[in-house]
Amino acid sequence: MKRQSITGSLGIVMALNVARSAMALVRQAVFTRMLGPAGFGAFGLALDTIMGIPLNIVTLGIPSSYSRYVQQYEKKGKLTDFIVRTTLPTASLAFLATVVCVVFSSEVSQFIFKTPTRGWLVLIVALSILPEAVGRHVRSCFTGMRMFFVGAVADFMPVALFSIFGVALVLLVARTAESAAAAQVIGSWVTIVVFGILLWRHLRKVEPVRARIDEPEFSLKIFLFSISGLIMPLEMLALSLVDRWMLTRMKGLAEVGIYSVAFNVSDYVILFGSLTASVLGPNMSHMWEEGDREGVMKRINFALRLTLMVLLGVAVFLLGVSPWVIRLICGDAYAASASLVWVFLIYQLFNSAFHVLGLYPLLVERPLMSLYALTSGLVVNVAANLWLIPRYGVMGGAISAMVSMFTVVVVLAVQCRMRGFKFEWRSLVVMALMFLPAIPSRIGLLVASTGVLAVTLFTDWILSPEERGVLVDKIRGMLRGHEA
Repeated sequence: MKRQSITGSLGIVMALNVARSAMALVRQAVFTRMLGPAGFGAFGLALDTIMGIPLNIVTLGIPSSYSRYVQQYEKKGKLTDFIVRTTLPTASLAFLATVVCVVFSSEVSQFIFKTPTRGWLVLIVALSILPEAVGRHVRSCFTGMRMFFVGAVADFMPVALFSIFGVALVLLVARTAESAAAAQVIGSWVTIVVFGILLWRHLRKVEPVRARIDEPEFSLKIFLFSISGLIMPLEMLALSLVDRWMLTRMKGLAEVGIYSVAFNVSDYVILFGSLTASVLGPNMSHMWEEGDREGVMKRINFALRLTLMVLLGVAVFLLGVSPWVIRLICGDAYAASASLVWVFLIYQLFNSAFHVLGLYPLLVERPLMSLYALTSGLVVNVAANLWLIPRYGVMGGAISAMVSMFTVVVVLAVQCRMRGFKFEWRSLVVMALMFLPAIPSRIGLLVASTGVLAVTLFTDWILSPEERGVLVDKIRGMLRGHEA
């Protein structure tokens, strides 16, 4: 229960994310082989839809305000009241959403799969809505207090339990999507019980008496700040789901399974991209409140470039090994997924850029900027899908996703510039390099990647000499176990 700095946080969160990714990889290997393309496609679509749409609605976007307000109310000695007052609406709505999904499971199945026969799958997945919704508040609170280690473990535990119980249930009980969904329920409930107790004990220790927040417009303030946090995750979810929804109706669940495997491979890119933004958020908020606006913009530029360059290396590696890894882990039935990976890697690179750049709208308290960008991308995505899927099938859906995320980043960057954000020319150079995975020849990709590495190490086009020095010092500090 200790606070960590930016450098110490990244090391901790990175290590746990690597472990989480490894467990998810083993789970996916079992699920794809045991469930088959149609079963795996149905499971993924149910999980992403039910755990996405209702989950994002019932939280009302409130956890997105924690990075901005947790430290403020902690200093006032009113954090307990803040947590209770912001979590109760979510818990109430999550319970209601669970009841609705359970009672109308056949209708929800008809909406998702165009058949009412998947009602049991819908019912089981719905049982995770309540713990996952409250869990978002708990994790966001730990992160807002800069207790990144605890928050990272809270992210790791449900994945670990889901993987362990998922593999056991699918192998020993039934090779069905319902068995996999049951494991998700177990992981979600165990995690929220453990970390909910930890949070409550911490709050009782630092605030033995619950001081009430006496602001007359407190609820309105939080709600207005959280509006974008309510709508943005829904639009972000739609960006990742609209292709699969349209593929389900225009093609079939087998195509959705092929699409899902390729998308899951690319997920390892955004996994590391999003953690940079989550760690930077509370720290940048603290610097912004201290009045260091120029320093914040320099940090965001540096983080954007460094994150994207590291992730570009991850993307090139994934692109190189994906044909063999997909066949080895998932089987020959998913071999076609390898041809889609390069498209989703570009999608996730720009998705990572969106997460880091999206810190600025929160700092200037204009979160609707990110919402406008996502809306533009969603419109482009739907239009591109209508044109490309009938002509190119799964590849058309993948390209639509990539184009939409590129649109999101461009629109957000233009808005940030209009609102005073100072882009460094090096940042624009790095974002142009995100199309590198589109090089069709692996030899050409290797040559280009080597060239980019040389430019990064021996010129000032990517990192300035001062930034390289800072980076070296931070890495040495992490290796010695010290916080910078």
